Amino acid sequence: KGLIITPLDPDETFSDDPLRMLRAVRFAAQLQYVVAPTALESISRNVKRMEIISWERIRDEIIKSLKTDKPSITFYLMKETGLLAYVFPELDIMSGVEIIDGKGHKDVFIHTLKVVDNAAELTEKMEVRFAALVHDIAKPRTKRFDKQKGWSFHGHDEIGQRMLKKVAQR
Repeated sequence: KGLIITPLDPDETFSDDPLRMLRAVRFAAQLQYVVAPTALESISRNVKRMEIISWERIRDEIIKSLKTDKPSITFYLMKETGLLAYVFPELDIMSGVEIIDGKGHKDVFIHTLKVVDNAAELTEKMEVRFAALVHDIAKPRTKRFDKQKGWSFHGHDEIGQRMLKKVAQR
């Protein structure tokens, strides 16, 4: 039926092995299936359980997600359930459009995931797909509004480079 469900109660399943939450959202992208609403709700309730999972296992799931034909599916589901705030908080804060004096800028999260999907269509190289995922990682930190010029993100490339060192250490 193209539906991802858990064999037991989702709260029990995800509490026993919290990595299953990341696997569920990855399988949604990998198989082009839908995660059952009860499972999504359970993931949202159990996000804090991710604290017991090693960063190496989390990294592996992110890489596997980036290897799918449409990686954005995973990242949208992580955002929806709260997983993204834990596993990649730098991406989680990219969402939204602030408008001042009628001037707004595109939603950086949506833009980033479009870039990732475009990269996935063009290449299987993980370096390119990961670069697409993090290319605007510093935009939330560098976002400034000038009444004459509008929005700017001065230095986001350099600051993003420094941020990635911390991400890599994590």
